Amino acid sequence: MQDRRRFLASAGATASALAFPAIVRAQNRSITWVTHPAIFGATGDGELLRQFEAKTGIKVEVVTFPTETLAQRLQSEFVARSPAFDVMNVADAFWSPTFARFLEPLDDMIKKAPLPNGGLEDFSPGMVDFFRLPQASTGAVMAIPLRMSVSLLYYRKDLVAATGLPLPKTLEDFGRLAKAMTRDGVNGVVIQGAQGQVAVLDWYEHAAPFGVDFLRMPEQRRAAFNTPAGVAALEQRRQFIAEGIADKGCISYGFDDAITAISQGKAAMSVMFSAYWPRFEDVKQSKVAGQIGYASPMRADGVTQAYPARGWGLAINAVSQKKEMAWEFMRFISDAPQQKWMGTNKGNAVTRLSVLSDAEFKAKVPISAALASTQRYAKMMPSTPQLPRMYDTLSRHLGAALSGSARPADALKQAETEVNALFT
Repeated sequence: MQDRRRFLASAGATASALAFPAIVRAQNRSITWVTHPAIFGATGDGELLRQFEAKTGIKVEVVTFPTETLAQRLQSEFVARSPAFDVMNVADAFWSPTFARFLEPLDDMIKKAPLPNGGLEDFSPGMVDFFRLPQASTGAVMAIPLRMSVSLLYYRKDLVAATGLPLPKTLEDFGRLAKAMTRDGVNGVVIQGAQGQVAVLDWYEHAAPFGVDFLRMPEQRRAAFNTPAGVAALEQRRQFIAEGIADKGCISYGFDDAITAISQGKAAMSVMFSAYWPRFEDVKQSKVAGQIGYASPMRADGVTQAYPARGWGLAINAVSQKKEMAWEFMRFISDAPQQKWMGTNKGNAVTRLSVLSDAEFKAKVPISAALASTQRYAKMMPSTPQLPRMYDTLSRHLGAALSGSARPADALKQAETEVNALFT
């Protein structure tokens, strides 16, 4: 059931000053923002929206849906050419060029009223380019990254120190460290091997930093993952399971299982999404609170878009009748002070690079330094309607390789053939 709320003017705002024409401020009107419940929650269940209203006089009405329902609802609104929603959150999971064509290009608005505090340059280029049409640095900006992040290397500081080895910079380093930490009932690494998107993304997190793409860019109609680096990443994971460096049961692990393995002291290291860190620091849930370190995953020199970024952008409906007010809201909610507030108080994924290096933020969020060195190398994810079928295909063949029923090279070769067939 949709959740609809209206926010009235309240106490004074603490946000940075906005620079949009005064006529917009004077309009006693409202805009409608459709979003995910978690994103609304990150605003303090409307606290930031009340600040925005006090600052501008613009009321914000919020409608929330879970991800799949939101995607379906937006598509139906687009088909009907409905102006019911002015501002909308869009997830990487359902972003595509077809979807983007129903949104308002933002380049002219950015020129007229730039994003404050550093503009687009304060966001990772990979995150910005993801929401361009086409997905290239020259494409039109169709959405602003709002709640996006990358994965980090999570590791037991005490166990790494005991090995005397440095944090990994290559797959070979990663393998040596994982093997050295495997002892006394502790697996050196944990893998998320559950069928579907989980297994695919877990493998891709290890392959992408070495130049592996899902699809050839920018046309996105041919597989690009069957490379020596892609095979090496899959072969290493197969060896981890075969040699007991990773628990054999991890073939069916999802992210909750992987988090549990580390937090209960059964595994020493993994590459996982950055938003998971609070669960490791919760002394009520974790046996290793205070013992977890966070760092950038390994990456090849010269790979500038290395770490797959996932999350949400913020866009304007192309048929909205309130585009200027919608843009002023987008400038506000994506600005550094608001991102800092949401990241510090609500654990929201931060997309502003300046926030990640902010002293107060760094003191309160233990992953901030790791994110600051990782997020600037964020990588675009593909934006094709064939993505779910591609995940299914890759998952099936990755699973065969992890279980030992197929050679990694053969698995990726067959997956390449089947993925290419999706585009013929």
